[in-house]
Amino acid sequence: MEVIDRLSRASRLSSLGVQKDLRPHGLETWEFDVLVALRGSVAKSPLSPGSLASLCMVSPSAMTNRLNRLFVRGLIRRETDPENRRQQLISLTQEGIALVDVLVVHHEANLQKMLHGLTVPERLDLASLLGKFLRNNGLQAP
Repeated sequence: MEVIDRLSRASRLSSLGVQKDLRPHGLETWEFDVLVALRGSVAKSPLSPGSLASLCMVSPSAMTNRLNRLFVRGLIRRETDPENRRQQLISLTQEGIALVDVLVVHHEANLQKMLHGLTVPERLDLASLLGKFLRNNGLQAP
């Protein structure tokens, strides 16, 4: 019980820390997750809504809602897939790219603050153990 309780508390604490950091930029954590996933694909190619849903571990209907909100804010564009006219491809607008690039720097600094007090080897050990925990419970660890 102690391990699961600490995992739960650490999850809440880290989520609150990330939310607090994103709030001044007018973003929710789920919006940031989608934008970061898209930023990782910029050099490769746009992503389908289904691919994004898988990457962000949400249902396709939840992803549709997220994409609608990001589209209204002008952070993403939707294009018809030339190979499958029924499919959309999602990519970042220039405004979306600029925002993500700024946020990632802030986010990384925030994460470093949250992990202050752990040595690099301790961070690596913790990441390894949490990855094992996730895999053993059917989730893919990044």
